[in-house]
Amino acid sequence: MTRSSDRSTKRKLTEIVRKHNVRYQNVIEAKDGFIMLMLEDQDLKNLLSQSCINNLRKEHYDPILPPALKAKRTVLCFQTDKFVHEQSEVEIKAENEKENAWAENKVDYVKKFTSKKGKWIIKIQFKSTEVAEKATNSGLLAFTYSIPYHQIQQEQYHHTRTCLRCYAIEDHDSVNCPKPKEYKICSKCTSTEHTWTECCAADRDPDSCSHCTVIQRCSDGRDPDFGCHYGPCSHYRLYSLVEYQRQIPP
Repeated sequence: MTRSSDRSTKRKLTEIVRKHNVRYQNVIEAKDGFIMLMLEDQDLKNLLSQSCINNLRKEHYDPILPPALKAKRTVLCFQTDKFVHEQSEVEIKAENEKENAWAENKVDYVKKFTSKKGKWIIKIQFKSTEVAEKATNSGLLAFTYSIPYHQIQQEQYHHTRTCLRCYAIEDHDSVNCPKPKEYKICSKCTSTEHTWTECCAADRDPDSCSHCTVIQRCSDGRDPDFGCHYGPCSHYRLYSLVEYQRQIPP
């Protein structure tokens, strides 16, 4: 949940979520926002309901899905037809909602790309896990074409240990970081003069890995044929607070 953190904004945040029957164990203040620890899965669903999100955004809070939940809501459609792939992402989104009654107004966004072997792939993030599972079980219809269920896979999330100060991966956590507390590094442009929240660089693709700014390759265990474009890496975001960055080796 991103927004500058202070007592007044924290109080306002809790007031909003309580109106939507969101029960939480704790609200942790962070440098550029808050982390909310839910009591049960239903509380997280209530928090991410469209009405709650709308009210949060009116007060300039930006709720972002935990990466594990985001993966559960996302599917990858492999070997899609060339005609379908040639349509715009906006058109593919609208067509999926139109031709699949159970997906009406339930598609969050669509991303299309081509693998290194030239295979056409479409990535769809739905607004709930149930709809994503329906797609993997029933398949999808779009532009009179059928994408069978065996060509659709739910995205998988792989947890990665990451330092929130220097963005080193699978090496140490923030408590044991050798860098001083004042250390800065930008996960968008790799500058050590500012953080990503202060960066003026052109916006990166929201589905690319932050560390690929410098490494140009994702290495968190995914199929090497797809690299970063197989989907957001597990270190792409931690809740809504930071973007991850693989530390450049000396």
